[in-house]
Amino acid sequence: GGNIPTVFNPENETAVAMFLDRKIPYPEITEMIEDAMEEVSYIAHQDLEQILEIEQATLEYIGGRW
Repeated sequence: GGNIPTVFNPENETAVAMFLDRKIPYPEITEMIEDAMEEVSYIAHQDLEQILEIEQATLEYIGGRW
């Protein structure tokens, strides 16, 4: 719940795309998602601005980490 789905979605899409492009093995999909979800502070109720900020921060994390 909270902001975790906002982190999960872009991370999952990126990880699956990397797997399909044969850049990572299948088990690494869950590792990437877990790493991203551990990086964020939990927010139970966020507004639209926070959702967009969280999504952007996740995409930046993905770009810098993987």
